Amino acid sequence: PPSSPVGPVKFIDATISSVTLGWRTPRDDGRSAITGYKIYLYVDDKWKCIKTVDGNTFKYKVQDHIKEGGKYFFRITAVNALGESTPLDSDMYAPKKEKVVPSEPVGPIVVSNVQRSSAVIEWKPPVQGHPLTAYIIERKEKTRSFYSKVQSVDESITKFSITNLIEGNEYFFRVIAENEVGPGKPLEMEDPVLIKSPYKKPSAPEGPLVQSNLTEESVDLKWKPPTDDGGLPITHYVIEVREINRQTWSFMCEIRSSSTNYTVTGFVPGMQYFFRISAKNDEGQGPPLTSDQPARPVKAATVPKPPEFLGIKSIGKDLVTMEWGKPLDDGGSDITSYIVEYCPEGKDKWTKAAKVGAF
Repeated sequence: PPSSPVGPVKFIDATISSVTLGWRTPRDDGRSAITGYKIYLYVDDKWKCIKTVDGNTFKYKVQDHIKEGGKYFFRITAVNALGESTPLDSDMYAPKKEKVVPSEPVGPIVVSNVQRSSAVIEWKPPVQGHPLTAYIIERKEKTRSFYSKVQSVDESITKFSITNLIEGNEYFFRVIAENEVGPGKPLEMEDPVLIKSPYKKPSAPEGPLVQSNLTEESVDLKWKPPTDDGGLPITHYVIEVREINRQTWSFMCEIRSSSTNYTVTGFVPGMQYFFRISAKNDEGQGPPLTSDQPARPVKAATVPKPPEFLGIKSIGKDLVTMEWGKPLDDGGSDITSYIVEYCPEGKDKWTKAAKVGAF
């Protein structure tokens, strides 16, 4: 008989349900041509011949006897006219499930919490390809052709916040599952998402803009908060001023939103001023509330100067008629009355004689 086939027995194209065995011709054919090879499988504690192939065949695919999770041993013998060789035994073959890249994650990609420069995306794990090693998150602007990598995240994460986006741009996002074999097919979005803040600037403060306690040097301004804060807390109020003979507004100051009144100082004498107030939140500065009438600085009223040109017009037995002129300075307020007093000659005490109305 011939010597045994030359080994080792090779496992070729192995799957969970089949394996192809490979071997080489014996070194010694026993001086008789090799007519065939017998393939044995160890089953139920004994060797069973499952196939005989011709002498020119050196491979055989076993597929009717293989199941996932099993452990298998094979042996090959050479046959000639004089008999059967000693066997070539294989190593143990334990079929395992073929490793493949993951399928695409289960969609759709859900986009939420879109802000001025960020958005949150969420997806579900793929059906095939576990265990995973990571997810690859990519993005591209609507106007571009290629995706760029955002980040790789742990396989346990299925929700992620994408940052550093540009407000006003439209983006596509996609997610790729990855395992030890490699990355799978991406889950992509059908429509882009517009990056835009969900908030807005506040409306104008509620009017009217009240001007009070006007003096030569200052005026008190008072207003009410806006009816619409834009969805965000009001942080500041901006106060601007414009001289009546100018068209442009000038920044005066910015105060915290806890106050809705302000005292303006530093007036130029004789100048009239308009004021306007704007509210601010984290989205920016809203439209202004403007004063209806200009504020005109008024000098604080004081006592008037003495009347002018006091004279005696006529003298009677018990009557004196007097006349005088208006004072040069009324103290900043209309004259309301005059007080007439007299003092006997040689005395120092003045006595009120009359109070007459202004003329």
